[in-house]
Amino acid sequence: MNELKALLLSLKNVVLFHKSEPDRIGEKINQIVDGLESLANQLKNMGCPQSAIFFNTFSNTLRNICPIIHQWN
Repeated sequence: MNELKALLLSLKNVVLFHKSEPDRIGEKINQIVDGLESLANQLKNMGCPQSAIFFNTFSNTLRNICPIIHQWN
């Protein structure tokens, strides 16, 4: 779960410190989504399919946020 904590803190920090740079936020979100998908695969392999589904759904939601961020500016 340290991996999850690191991913979420990274997301929080990029939003806090780069809120006027939507491209930077979008880039970071893509990195975080990749990390969440990797975590989901690990959970699936460990026998936690429901957790894996949750993280895959959450990562897809984040990926869909990227275009919305560009509309804010």
